[in-house]
Amino acid sequence: MKKKEFGVPEWHGRHPFPPEKKRPTLIAGDKILHFVYGKNPYIDLNWLYASTDNINVGMYLIPPGSRFEPPDIHTGEEVYFLLEGTLTMFNPQTGDVHEVHAGEGLWIPKDGWHQGHNFADKAVKMIWGIAPHMWDPKIGPPERYPGEPKLFKYEKPEMYSLEKTDFPRMKVINGNNCCRVIFGEEHRIPVTFYVSTDMIHMGEFSIPPKEYSEPENHKGDEVVFALGEKLIVYISDNQKTFEINEGEACLIPKNVKHQYYNFTSGITRALFLIAPQL
Repeated sequence: MKKKEFGVPEWHGRHPFPPEKKRPTLIAGDKILHFVYGKNPYIDLNWLYASTDNINVGMYLIPPGSRFEPPDIHTGEEVYFLLEGTLTMFNPQTGDVHEVHAGEGLWIPKDGWHQGHNFADKAVKMIWGIAPHMWDPKIGPPERYPGEPKLFKYEKPEMYSLEKTDFPRMKVINGNNCCRVIFGEEHRIPVTFYVSTDMIHMGEFSIPPKEYSEPENHKGDEVVFALGEKLIVYISDNQKTFEINEGEACLIPKNVKHQYYNFTSGITRALFLIAPQL
């Protein structure tokens, strides 16, 4: 059997801390890891923010006119939130094609093949989350799509079998099919859920100027991004605060009580990803 070119990276499930040492932390600067997926010239550039035993979260970019190759597949569910550009997502197993625009989400079910393309003249940039794991530790990322016999030189692992007929299918989520709720009693904030399954939750919230959210804690790990104005995260247990600027994130492990504050004169928007439970 040919030796696999790709393997599960050392940081998988252990960034920025191993499971037994998780704590609330700001993820910025050199705490953001960089890696590429695919083979030249068809790669996407990734910024990894967190990879815990519950959730993997990052950001990736596809240059104009490019794609990532080979198609990818995960042992968990994946969600996207598109920040810039227009993504064309292709499932080579079903032939499905979905176009995702800035401000929209995409849900990719477990074991669903997918390949991102950028047919536009501007870069595609998005936040992604996968839970609980990105790849099977014994298999790792796929070297190629098994539907290409001329490239497929080794025995197919069971999870990559094409003999099933009930193929997983992706779904685009936007203002027409999202779920909107109001969180809080005295200090209320609007929350929009793009995805909420038994594996992962992704949504967006906003906080008015000089306001704050009510305390909350979750049964899963959370990663939150600032999408505009600076966001303040207050950790109740140790009375510590983190300032999140655009392009940065904060990891909040499960069961840690926290609140969000907006001390700016504008509206603060943020994206959250939580796994496995709210």
